[in-house]
Amino acid sequence: LEAYKLALAAYKTDLAKYGAAIKESLKQYEEAWKLTLEQYEAARKAAIANYKAETDKYLAAWKIANERYLLDIEALKVGRQAVNTTFQAAVAKAIADFKTAMGTATTADHKSAAETARKAAIAAATAARKSALDALGPEPVRPSKPDVSTKLVLPVRPTKPAAPVKIDAP
Repeated sequence: LEAYKLALAAYKTDLAKYGAAIKESLKQYEEAWKLTLEQYEAARKAAIANYKAETDKYLAAWKIANERYLLDIEALKVGRQAVNTTFQAAVAKAIADFKTAMGTATTADHKSAAETARKAAIAAATAARKSALDALGPEPVRPSKPDVSTKLVLPVRPTKPAAPVKIDAP
């Protein structure tokens, strides 16, 4: 009986040690898993922040270029309107001069000279208009939107490892 009691006490001691070892092993396992998830979340947040920063940088540059483009288009439009207004005024003056000359013309030569003067004035206005439009330069090119088609690449989510295996109690 005494041997049995000693064996039972040793068994209980071994069982307590085994239980403590299992608890410690599970605690380490959970702490390691928690650390792995924290590292994953930090890497995930960093990837998202980097992607957003890069995208914002490209979009900001595009917005500046697009605003510059819109200003250039508006300046070109205003310049063309001024050139066209000047051209229309020159043509209107040529026609008015022609009508005045035709009103006072008495011979075919005078009428022919008035017609030639009108055509020459309109041709000069057309040439002046063409050179003024050429001086304005070509139409600005619209900036293309940045290629943000590159997808966000997130780190691979870790899979939870198998829990420590419990072995049969001693």
